[in-house]
Amino acid sequence: MDSISKSRLQWRWQEPADQASDQTLPLHLDNLELRFETIDKDALQSEKAKKTYEDIAAAFARRRAPPGPSRGDPLRWDDTFRLESRIGCLLRGDRLRQEIASRLRWAISDNVAQAIALQNTYAELLKTNDSKPADELLRDFLLELMEAIHWHSKRKHMSRKMRGQATRRTLLIGLLALLVALWPYFVLPSTVQINPRQASLWFLRIADSAVTEPSSGNDFWIHFALYTGLTFGFLGALFSRLITLQTQWSAMALDELSNARSYHYIVLRASIGILGALVVYFFLQSGLVEGSVFPKFKELSMNTLSFGDSAAPRWPTRLTLPSLNLALLIMWSFIAGFSESLVPTVLSNTERQFAGATRPRS
Repeated sequence: MDSISKSRLQWRWQEPADQASDQTLPLHLDNLELRFETIDKDALQSEKAKKTYEDIAAAFARRRAPPGPSRGDPLRWDDTFRLESRIGCLLRGDRLRQEIASRLRWAISDNVAQAIALQNTYAELLKTNDSKPADELLRDFLLELMEAIHWHSKRKHMSRKMRGQATRRTLLIGLLALLVALWPYFVLPSTVQINPRQASLWFLRIADSAVTEPSSGNDFWIHFALYTGLTFGFLGALFSRLITLQTQWSAMALDELSNARSYHYIVLRASIGILGALVVYFFLQSGLVEGSVFPKFKELSMNTLSFGDSAAPRWPTRLTLPSLNLALLIMWSFIAGFSESLVPTVLSNTERQFAGATRPRS
């Protein structure tokens, strides 16, 4: 495989955030080199400043060199940040103050966390010095300002990259969980003889443990209600994680985002939804709450309706729908996995009711 094919393969497997940054990096380097060329080397006073100037010029010369061993590794964003800070150290006088003002405006417009504090610090720095502050103090402040801007840019890029990985992996696990949850709804109706007009396939009857099963004769689907509750609780937790990644990623710490993209962390967080759905499942079955919004476990079924009519043909001719109580169980299980506050609220309310029932009467 030649170098061109390797580079294309590498680009193909890059993260979208990496692709976007690679496209804007050359433009940023061109602007940085143009600003560097406005600095007069002869006006530099110290030998250290002249040595810094030569190092920066050599870095830009290697960038313009033709491909080969003399060119070296390409400049990346970290190298650009380093060059930008070193160029700031070469500025002095009004040019230095203009650079600080420009960087402060950029920090505020880009919502850098320390932008307001740095602006106040700069105002105090100008106020405490009746005459103009020394260039050394201004350079130190410029380096602090650039450090805040560079870290903000680096963090934003890393956060976007991690969020993309976490979202794709959560969606992948969610797709597999969805297939597991919906599998019996597609497989089991085809194994049962359906009445041409209307028939009901009962998966579970809690009262007498009578179950209509496939011809294999196994007893697995006796626990179909529990299977439904746990799988949809898992789906609800994954859906909650996806919403969190899309709405709160900018406020999440880097370590939290790094954990959010690992498969074991996604499964671990989604397993909390299984536990929540399990608690809600037994809570609903206990009969502590009753009403039209709560499922009746003796009436869980899948109803297959036939719409065939020779006079007015329809498509599809049959339609399999969950019963009202099965749909309620699915929704409560999904909500139990989605809402992290539902189960604690249910448990705390039940605890208060239990404490009131066991309190001795005066």
